[in-house]
Amino acid sequence: MPRQSSGPDLIAQIRRAAFDLRDENPPKAAQALRRLLKDAGPAEPLVRGALGEILLEDLDDADGALHEFRRLIALAPSLPAGHLGLGRALARTGERREASKELALARVGFVELAERARHKPDDEPEGADEALLTALEIAVEEHGLDLDDWAPPVFDLALFAWAEDTRLFDAEDGSDTDDWERYGSLRVVIDGLNGGLEAALAVAERIADRAPLPEPRRRHLRSIAYEEAQRWSEAAAQALAATSDLDRSFVAEEVLRAISLLARAGDAAHARELLERLRARLETDRESADEAGQTRIDELLESASASLAGVDPLVPLGVRGK
Repeated sequence: MPRQSSGPDLIAQIRRAAFDLRDENPPKAAQALRRLLKDAGPAEPLVRGALGEILLEDLDDADGALHEFRRLIALAPSLPAGHLGLGRALARTGERREASKELALARVGFVELAERARHKPDDEPEGADEALLTALEIAVEEHGLDLDDWAPPVFDLALFAWAEDTRLFDAEDGSDTDDWERYGSLRVVIDGLNGGLEAALAVAERIADRAPLPEPRRRHLRSIAYEEAQRWSEAAAQALAATSDLDRSFVAEEVLRAISLLARAGDAAHARELLERLRARLETDRESADEAGQTRIDELLESASASLAGVDPLVPLGVRGK
């Protein structure tokens, strides 16, 4: 049997399996990556990382993912992505304490990657934006493990100042503020954990000014701050105020957040009224949506109904899991 290709061709095969084939058929992508493992050589950590992610996120095989991420760490112990994958797999299996340890290692590793870029001013900070955002996301995931003795990490404010001053989160073509919004959402949670509601609202306003973000997105950040403080009614009011003059997808998601928040605040009547109005609009949109759009609409409606029923409260989108 001929040996697998090596070098750039092998990397191209890994990328095709990890991205293109994964989108089309996750089981086949996993099979392709397993075949590539035999002769992966130095690229073995990359293959195992991609395989572990597919097993965990697409195939719900936490045990298989644990095996792959542990092998990855044995091969490349300093790679933060390996610790991140292992931490998420451990969390999925209920091993919260061990998950917290691995997530902390991953967070520190991604912060170090961002710091290296910060201290090389003559180089393009390639990847520093994603490294810093991932570190913040990990901290929020650690919070979501709900361990009694966990303390929120204190990040170096100079690193944040550098990221903002160098416009690290600007889109290359200037077409959107998605990374600024992601950064703001995460900072609001972390700053709220460390400094309370005032700190969360202050950082929301400052980042909205620096980006700058339109007023509805600014209100979205405020809503997250109030939600973290468990002030459900104020969080819902800001979420509803954020639904003007924005794309329909964001409006639907923000209305769903408001429905969940109103339910938590005990205002079931208002929440049900919003749900009925939203359901009617989404069902109309569903008629003209493609298959992926129909699936997304069905998921949104299911989440909203569950939040009202008190079965599975809707999780604020893009921010955390609790």
